[in-house]
Amino acid sequence: MKWNGSSWVAQATGFASNLRYVWGTDRSNVWALSDYGAFVRWDGSAWVRQADVPIAPNGIWGSDANNVWIPSYNGQIAKWNGSVWTMQTTGTKTWLNGVWGADVNNVWAVGDGGVILKWNGTTWSTQSSGTKKQLLGIWGSAANNVWAVGWDGTIVRWDGSTWSQWPSGTTEPIMRIWGSDANNVWAVTYFGVTLKWNGVVWAPQDIEQSFGSYKYPFYPIIGGSDSDHVWEVGPYGMILAYDPLPK
Repeated sequence: MKWNGSSWVAQATGFASNLRYVWGTDRSNVWALSDYGAFVRWDGSAWVRQADVPIAPNGIWGSDANNVWIPSYNGQIAKWNGSVWTMQTTGTKTWLNGVWGADVNNVWAVGDGGVILKWNGTTWSTQSSGTKKQLLGIWGSAANNVWAVGWDGTIVRWDGSTWSQWPSGTTEPIMRIWGSDANNVWAVTYFGVTLKWNGVVWAPQDIEQSFGSYKYPFYPIIGGSDSDHVWEVGPYGMILAYDPLPK
C-alpha cells in the first residue's frame, strides 16, 4: 500500500509473499522484503524484483541504494551492493534480530545473548553490551548515540566508546525502538507498553487502547516523520497516533 497524500492505494509487487520489512532512501528508492527473502524495489513508478536475499531476513537497514544490510539467524549478515548480495563474516553463530547504522562505516546488529556487532566499513566485530538478555531492536540518532532494547525491559546505550544499561521501568520484552532525534525516542513492548526518552529518562506514555483487561501479544511496530508525528501499528488493523499536545 502507498500513501498518496490523501488515501492509501494498493500497489502490485508481482509476487505473492508476506512482506515483512520496508526501507528506503527517497521516493524513488524503496525496498520491501518478505519472510523468505524475496526482495523488490520501488523505482518511483513500479515495483521491480531484485535478486533474492540468500538468507532468512530478520531486519533491514541501508545507508544508500548501494549499501543495504540484512541480519539473520546463526550470525548471518548479507550485504547488498546495488546488484548482488554478499555474505559477510561476523564471527558469531548467534541469532541476529535487528540492524541500524549511522552511515556506511558505522552499522550495528543486535541479537540473542546480548550480542552486539559493529561494522566499521571493513569488518564486523563484537562489542561488550553489558547484558546477556536477548536484544530485539536498535536505533540511534548518531554514531555516538545508539540505543538497543530487548528482553525483560532491557535498554542499553552506546555513547561512542561503551555500552551502558539504562532503567526502563518495565520487565516486559521491548520489541521495537525508533526516534526522531536524540531527545525524542520511543520504545514499545510485547504487550503494547509505550516508553519515551525525553533526553533525561525513559517514562511510560499514556496511550488510549481498547484492549480490555486481557493482555495479548501486541507485536508493535513504531515509526514516524518527526517528534510530532509518530505512529504505532499492531493487531486487528490498529493504528495509534502520537499527540504531543496535552488534553
